[in-house]
Amino acid sequence: SAQFAIGDAFTTAQNNDDSLNITKPERITNVAALRLLDKTKINSAETNGYYTAGDGGHGEYWYDATDVVTADNGITVIVGADGARWKLLVENKTINVLTAGIKGDSTTNNTTLFNTLTALGFDIQMPDGGYKVTDRIQLVNGQKLQGSGRTASYFVIDTDFNLSATGVIRLGTSEPGAEIYDVGFQFNQANQGV
Repeated sequence: SAQFAIGDAFTTAQNNDDSLNITKPERITNVAALRLLDKTKINSAETNGYYTAGDGGHGEYWYDATDVVTADNGITVIVGADGARWKLLVENKTINVLTAGIKGDSTTNNTTLFNTLTALGFDIQMPDGGYKVTDRIQLVNGQKLQGSGRTASYFVIDTDFNLSATGVIRLGTSEPGAEIYDVGFQFNQANQGV
């Protein structure tokens, strides 16, 4: 089992023999650097960004020595070059889209990453930015998507959006459906019927 102390940025992992490993997370640049860590020397790490330091995609990860099979999803599980499974420490059951590698630059197609993130079932924080998608985003039942204002956090729908999609976002498949707060939509196409 594992316990995490968020406030002091230390990770406490209980070993099978009930001994404790307490380490301060290794500060690293990004997720690419996380993939290169040596699991025999480091058991927790904090990234300064997803792609580059300061891009908002920072996260704290811990090495799960009991897991050798979980696939890399690029968000909550990062598989290192040495096979280590680095697990994202998720606070308050919420993941920031930037921690998932999603870019709010209004040009990068984020459809696949958004759907990978939503499928995990966590609530989602969407900070300021324009988040381009080219097909429908599927939220799961009970999930919350929280922006920071409809003119600050918004989906960008360009001319390459799949017009046969049944909407930009699907809010779950039954009750209780998903919820969206303070998120806008910018349509950059003639047909806004999606």
